[in-house]
Amino acid sequence: MALGIPLKIVAGDYIRWTSPMMDGVLNWAIRGPDSCLDLTATIEDDYLVTEINSEDSANLTPGKYGWQAYQTVDNKRRTVATGTLEVIANFFDLDIYDGSTYAEKMLAQIQTAIQSVLLSGQAYKIGEREFTRANLNELREWETRLKFQVYREQKAVRGESPNLKIRFRKDYG
Repeated sequence: MALGIPLKIVAGDYIRWTSPMMDGVLNWAIRGPDSCLDLTATIEDDYLVTEINSEDSANLTPGKYGWQAYQTVDNKRRTVATGTLEVIANFFDLDIYDGSTYAEKMLAQIQTAIQSVLLSGQAYKIGEREFTRANLNELREWETRLKFQVYREQKAVRGESPNLKIRFRKDYG
């Protein structure tokens, strides 16, 4: 059932969406990393309208949230839909912003480790203690995996399919 809840919201924004009419009351339970929100839809022009005021959305911690919508008729509750949404930080509340994904951050760390091994060697000694850095072959394998993951994430952001598609044609002649 399409209930109109947005996939992404910015903390601090006023949010409003409409859902098709249904019997009873439509309630929403939104749960996230450090925040929760319970909402009740109101009837307006043959639609159910749900709103989050700016103050309530400002209290939502940025991150991934799960939600459930449920209908109550004659004191009988029924879940009608579930899903996820993302709360994005309000840039006016930030001094700096790092939009890197986890894979991008890990790739940068792996590349730094590879550079360290190439410049200083696999093993080194400080006083009486000996240290061995991560295996260069394993680091290169991680780098390859993470490059592919970053590539897929970037394609998804652009709205492109992350899958490689190949078409085979038979030549007639």
